[in-house]
Amino acid sequence: MNKEKDIKRSKTTRMKVSIDEIKQMLNGKTAFAESETMEYKSQIHNYGMSKYIETICAFMNNEKKGGYLIFGITDNLKLVGLNQQKLYDTMTLKFDNIIHQSTIYGKDLNDKIVPVTPHNIRIEYVHNHENKLFMIVDVTINTENVVYRLTDGRIIYRLNASNYVNKKKMLYTQQMIDQQISNVKQDYQDIIDINLKMYKSELTKKEKENKMLLNKIDEKEKIILKKENENKELLDTVLKQENLILKQSLCEYLFSRWF
Repeated sequence: MNKEKDIKRSKTTRMKVSIDEIKQMLNGKTAFAESETMEYKSQIHNYGMSKYIETICAFMNNEKKGGYLIFGITDNLKLVGLNQQKLYDTMTLKFDNIIHQSTIYGKDLNDKIVPVTPHNIRIEYVHNHENKLFMIVDVTINTENVVYRLTDGRIIYRLNASNYVNKKKMLYTQQMIDQQISNVKQDYQDIIDINLKMYKSELTKKEKENKMLLNKIDEKEKIILKKENENKELLDTVLKQENLILKQSLCEYLFSRWF
């Protein structure tokens, strides 16, 4: 009976499961087996980022629609959880930089650059019923016929529970080398153009927001100026009244003294 469950579990994890099933797994006794859509690390370290990025790239090239890189699970599938010190801010930023710095990018059938977006790589921190912390990197593919690669040109694929690079040897002519250099330069220029377009769009948005804010400030300044003028007029009126009262009082006093 247990053997049948293991077989069923193994088949299930070959296709990407839902995030709810992952959370349910983290509340169990052991994890699913590592597969084409699942990879585990017991802890997370700065020096391991290059390997984590390779796994994410492999998931991006996975025809089974991505995968999960989960931290807090050992090689023998034990749910040990993570050390929480300096985890949230520093490590989330490092994974966000995969997107911001175009560490991974795609090219479609027309050789057009397809950037990685926040929809492709999502980070979630989960505590299970034992209050153990796990970090889930959810890698999702939403574009077909795109091959993703690292900035050094390597294309990483996923085979069963491992990553691999196609290391087919080639004899390069000078013309081929020049063409490769030209292609890399063009790729980087395309990435720069895409990022520049995104930044300009964000800048335009910020400029509009700032303009709206300035308009609101101008309106408030006008209201304040109006109030100041009203207060000044009121003060002038009060002073005139006081002067009038003072004059009347003085006249009454003098009249009483003389008569």
